[in-house]
Amino acid sequence: MVTWPYFPGHAHKHADEMSVLLWAGGYNWWTNVGYWPYGAKGRSEALSWAGSNAPHLFHESTHSKRKTKLLSYATSDYLNVIDLKRTGPNGYVARRQVIYLNPNLWIVIDCTEGSEDTLTTTAWTTSPEVKLYEEKAPGDERQLYLRFNDN
Repeated sequence: MVTWPYFPGHAHKHADEMSVLLWAGGYNWWTNVGYWPYGAKGRSEALSWAGSNAPHLFHESTHSKRKTKLLSYATSDYLNVIDLKRTGPNGYVARRQVIYLNPNLWIVIDCTEGSEDTLTTTAWTTSPEVKLYEEKAPGDERQLYLRFNDN
């Protein structure tokens, strides 16, 4: 599931546009922190960008003026793709493409642009049963591999 609605002034919106939630085989591979009860300690943090895995400006306000739109999507028996674009404060633009290749390959591509001093951050959250292994790819790119903890 990928989120992208934002209706300012309606309900209690989390800062989570373009967040990816992935559950399969009984496990939360990628998740958000979820909904916390009103008055609970840490609730404001859970509603903020830190509570999701959406790309955003470092120190971006939960209530920043922003808009996310669906650019395109495609689906078939072997491939599912979604392409989203979010515009934010001070000319900030974030784009996220999520690609699923059947049976078990997920690719998330984030691209951002903004002023020279723009810093983007993303907080990925997963289940304790999932171990992450990061390996360098040729050149300057990084690939992040997920593997189920078989302990």
